[in-house]
Amino acid sequence: TGAYKDAMIDYKFNGMIWIGRGFGELMYEMLKKNNAFDGCIGITYVPVSDKRLSERGFDQSKIVAEYIAQKAKLKCFKLLSRCIQGTAQSKFNRKERLENSYKRFKFNNDINVYKQKEMLFDKNNKLILIDDILTTGATLEECASLLVENGYNNISAAVIATGRKDI
Repeated sequence: TGAYKDAMIDYKFNGMIWIGRGFGELMYEMLKKNNAFDGCIGITYVPVSDKRLSERGFDQSKIVAEYIAQKAKLKCFKLLSRCIQGTAQSKFNRKERLENSYKRFKFNNDINVYKQKEMLFDKNNKLILIDDILTTGATLEECASLLVENGYNNISAAVIATGRKDI
């Protein structure tokens, strides 16, 4: 946990973008081992806000999602956008995170996304949602709910790391 946690911090906050490929490789192998790509139409991810993107210069979940998609020979879609960026969730306790976790995302209304959706839509096909860290699960729940509301009914989620011991 110490080295892995340090790698996550270096990746996410210290600009060591190359670490994302390593995380992507680990996630790809885990997903492949669990047959997660069977029936999968593509990969999407939990996006950072424009503010965070501007501060960091990259979106950590997007990098990992694109790497996984490339390895699995799938497309990576930007289906979600973050519409609210308050204080980083890492600054809050569990209760505060849950309270702050709703209405932070929206389905991407870009016309190209709708064309992709029409091309790929099939209720039996799976979409994999990638995020960096699972804490309460509220972010993944909100994003998965938005995807379901927009016709993607078979969502699997994968995260780079979690501190939870109950899963």
